Amino acid sequence: MSLGTVLIVPFVVQIFAAVGIVGYLSFKNGQKAVNNLAYQLMEEVSDRLENHVHEYLETPQLINQINLDAIRQGYLNLDTPIDKRLSTQHYLGCGQK
Repeated sequence: MSLGTVLIVPFVVQIFAAVGIVGYLSFKNGQKAVNNLAYQLMEEVSDRLENHVHEYLETPQLINQINLDAIRQGYLNLDTPIDKRLSTQHYLGCGQK
């Protein structure tokens, strides 16, 4: 073996090893970053969806509570036909509570 080969081969092996290790660590770090970002996105979408569903389901409950209050206060009589109930002043002010 020549002196050039003996000196060059170990350096080339060290360079390839260093490049391989840095590449592997970069790949793993990139995977962690992508997984973290995907988790944060899923959490945000989940929170927004939960808020929309909560708001959507809250409206009928509020309407039922308004109607119950109107019945208890005597503004809404269930014995009255529905077409007359819909024309009362009670429904004109429902959204003001």
